[in-house]
Amino acid sequence: MESYKARLRASIQRTQHRLAEFESKYQVSAERFLAEMTAEDLQGGDLEYVEWADEAKLLKGLEVELNGLEHARYQLP
Repeated sequence: MESYKARLRASIQRTQHRLAEFESKYQVSAERFLAEMTAEDLQGGDLEYVEWADEAKLLKGLEVELNGLEHARYQLP
């Protein structure tokens, strides 16, 4: 279980790094991007929009999964 949590943490770090690149490039937070921007607002158009949106959604999912594992209680039968 600890090995899996370590992989999740590494995935979270990679995803945060990728999101930081988008945020730096456009000077916009991922939250604002998701709420207000469209593909036409980005230099890379549709592909870049999809990549950024996917990274943001991936991060949320990874964090939820890790949080669930961190707070899980294990019981032996």
